[in-house]
Amino acid sequence: MSLPISLFLAYVFVVGFLALRDLKRGGSDTFLIADRKVGSFATMASIAGNLRDGAGLVAWVTLGAFFGFGALWLTAGLCVGLLVIWLAAPRAHDIAAKQGFISITELIRSRIGPRSGSVGELVIAGTALLYGAAQLNIAGKILSKVFETSEPVGIGIVAIAVTGYLLLGGFRTTITTGVFQWFILMLIIILPWTLASGELRIPEASSILSPGPEMAVAFFGISFLVVAASADVWQLMFSAKDSRTARTGVALTAPVYVVLSIGLVLFASAVTSPTPEVSAEDSFFSLFTHGVAPAWVIGIMGVFSTAAIMSTLDSQVYVFVSTIGRRFFGSSVRDFRIVLFATMIFLGVTATFVQDIIEFLFGAVTLATVLVPVIIIALFADSKYRDNLDGHLAGVIIVTAAVYAVLFAQGAFDNLLLTLVPAILAVAICLGLLVWQRFRLRTSLIQP
Repeated sequence: MSLPISLFLAYVFVVGFLALRDLKRGGSDTFLIADRKVGSFATMASIAGNLRDGAGLVAWVTLGAFFGFGALWLTAGLCVGLLVIWLAAPRAHDIAAKQGFISITELIRSRIGPRSGSVGELVIAGTALLYGAAQLNIAGKILSKVFETSEPVGIGIVAIAVTGYLLLGGFRTTITTGVFQWFILMLIIILPWTLASGELRIPEASSILSPGPEMAVAFFGISFLVVAASADVWQLMFSAKDSRTARTGVALTAPVYVVLSIGLVLFASAVTSPTPEVSAEDSFFSLFTHGVAPAWVIGIMGVFSTAAIMSTLDSQVYVFVSTIGRRFFGSSVRDFRIVLFATMIFLGVTATFVQDIIEFLFGAVTLATVLVPVIIIALFADSKYRDNLDGHLAGVIIVTAAVYAVLFAQGAFDNLLLTLVPAILAVAICLGLLVWQRFRLRTSLIQP
């Protein structure tokens, strides 16, 4: 395994070099929000890298093995979610730049009120922690096989690497390393062909219907809501150098992600073909243990997987730190670094207890979806409709997050369609509140 280890160390060296370079540039604004000068390509690369995470890679291989092109219902929902971000990007960027916001919860706090902002912070922070733990869990499984060590040691290796470069460069480093990681992720175009023994087995086009209506709706709805609620994507809209750049970055992400998704379906086919005796759930990890691929291919897969993990892990850690750190410590880079270090320790411990990674992943990423209607109201609702709704919207978030927690604790998310329930409930209640607010305003106008 010396070649895979060498490739991994080379990857970490490059990421470390980029972080050291960022350390020498700019001040606190550079560390916190990259001076709001992120270009279109960097925005696209960061969004694509953040959405193509390591835990999702394992999920995609499993779902691709089961459903073939049917897994692309996830991509369809994601593209519609990106359309929502594209429509809202100019307004979100301009408000954030004018007010100096670096997180979506600051925008909610300012546009709706402190109660909604505070509850939203808890939801965003909780989602980021769960999502980050999922990434570290997969990191431990992969690196334990590459380095032939235990999973906690594998978790520790990635945790130390990500902590190191985030402490050095902060948000700017998540952007510069994200661009590098994106180039590695695009290896998905060639990986299926290198893994296939003989001719690559391409799923039939009809497999797009294989999940069935219920599962297809679940895939579409989950990915749509997750993208629309992604604090890291909104943060990238805030960091773009102007509103046009933000929109262009989002527009470029959709076709790139379609290519990534098709590549992952083919990757799943290539992974499962050499080891038909291995279950779909274990097929990804079997490549590191069954000796069905040459060392250089395993090395590239290890770096590819690590890039997918780190590109999402660093953004989720920074979302948590910027949400909590900004709330309590203002713009202190020193305090941000302390919170960041403590967060990584917590995630490392949490990651060792994750069991069913696919169920955990879908459960983790859907918590923040209850914020989708609140974000839309904060961005687009007229102030007369937003006034006096702070307490009500905070209550909506609390109630729907509680519904989520109960469903998650009872294992109800085994049925993926149920993961949509909290967000649908939040949308329904928020629509009711807006109708009530409109009726109240009309009544007050016609009274003598």
